[in-house]
Amino acid sequence: MDPITLQALHRYIKDLTVFYSQCVRASLTQTYYALLGWISFFVTVVASIVQYLGSDLPPFLQIMNSDAAVHLPLLLAGSVFGIRLLDAPYKRYRDEHQRRCELEERRKPRLSVQVTEPNGSDQCTTIVNETEGGYRFPHERLEYRNALYLTVKNNSEVRVGPCVAILTKVERKTPSGFERMNFAEGIRLPWNIDNLEGSLEQTIEAETHGRVWIASVDYNGNAWLLRDTEQLQSDQRLIFGESGTYHAKVQVSDGSSRAQSVSLELEVGPSPNQSYTEPGLATLRIT
Repeated sequence: MDPITLQALHRYIKDLTVFYSQCVRASLTQTYYALLGWISFFVTVVASIVQYLGSDLPPFLQIMNSDAAVHLPLLLAGSVFGIRLLDAPYKRYRDEHQRRCELEERRKPRLSVQVTEPNGSDQCTTIVNETEGGYRFPHERLEYRNALYLTVKNNSEVRVGPCVAILTKVERKTPSGFERMNFAEGIRLPWNIDNLEGSLEQTIEAETHGRVWIASVDYNGNAWLLRDTEQLQSDQRLIFGESGTYHAKVQVSDGSSRAQSVSLELEVGPSPNQSYTEPGLATLRIT
């Protein structure tokens, strides 16, 4: 027999020995000792009554006046131990199966990702002025044309987070096919368009949603990543670009369950009238 087979056989015997030793220890639990104590107490009481009353008892109880009074507790204890020993492997399997089910349940994604505004959304910054009389007047200023985002919903009954969305891959369509844009590391995407660099993580309450912002499109059809370029590495500052079709991959994670990878297609183009007062065209879809 070759050494590898001997080593595998030795490991198998060792694992088997450990398993059944654990089963024996599980059989000799407090429950077993308590049950054995009650059985011994009951048999002792019955045997004492039988020996006191003697021949006045029915024949089926007179057996307790013989050696059976000693053997019966041992027989009952051995029977209980044997039943528990046979049940121990199944109980260990059941407990292990339950733990695995709980682990798989925790690993299930609790977030769902969808596109709710495929053509983008104009985003304005609202400035609120207040008069001495207490009146407030909002003033909106357009910041982003056709900002594209993903809606991430928490489908569980508990708060999850911190949630993170990472752009891991971008490809641009060329006459010869899709050409990959090279950047060494994944890029975290913001969850708050009014605070791009301060919202790279997000906690989502139960049964609510958050928004992951990807890019905005100007009237010329240029789509640029929604991040402060000064906070990005040099190879990450020109993600997306001129009008065209892009494929992207975004990974969304809540920090505790399995991360989701979402494949996207972005189509961007200039405004129909080439007017800076009109937004460019955009379409975002999950593929």
